Amino acid sequence: TTWTWPIFVRLADVEIEDLEASTSWTSCHLYADEHRIDDGARTIIALCHYVWRTTPTDRLNERQKTWLIQQLWATYHDQPRLLIIGLDGLDEVAAGSADAGIGHHRHRIGEWVASLLRLPGTILTSRLVGYGSPGSFRVPEWRLEPLSDEDVFSYVRRRFAEHPIDGEELCRKLKENRSIALLARNPLALTLICRL
Repeated sequence: TTWTWPIFVRLADVEIEDLEASTSWTSCHLYADEHRIDDGARTIIALCHYVWRTTPTDRLNERQKTWLIQQLWATYHDQPRLLIIGLDGLDEVAAGSADAGIGHHRHRIGEWVASLLRLPGTILTSRLVGYGSPGSFRVPEWRLEPLSDEDVFSYVRRRFAEHPIDGEELCRKLKENRSIALLARNPLALTLICRL
């Protein structure tokens, strides 16, 4: 059976210890022995370290996490196209400030992101506001366009299909309050508005 491995990385949670794991990290070193440790391998070792560190033991025990790391490592070497890596929140990585450590951290994460983007199946998401253009990584760039009013009302009606009176009431309120209607053009904000 061929597996596709989706991995979600919240970039704000990446720590320097993940990026510096390299070959010193025992759990990955066991699987890396028969392979040359190049820059690509270091990138994957950092990814494995992040997955290991951030996966709670109530979701996966140590044996399961070890198996997962083995599978990631083998997939990287044998069929890297089966890895789907979602990197989220580049804009949330601490911006440079008077603290040189924060600027260094952001720079290192940027280098790691650039390495991961060389792998097929890597997706980077970011708001442009906090970081600047992801185009600086020389990857295709897509922007999420705001929903139209028609899209918003259609979503609300589908969301409230079992309670159409509530759906129509929300549509009416959105028509009356333009500032909330503009906020509702963002899919995440619209979902939250529908939950209120």
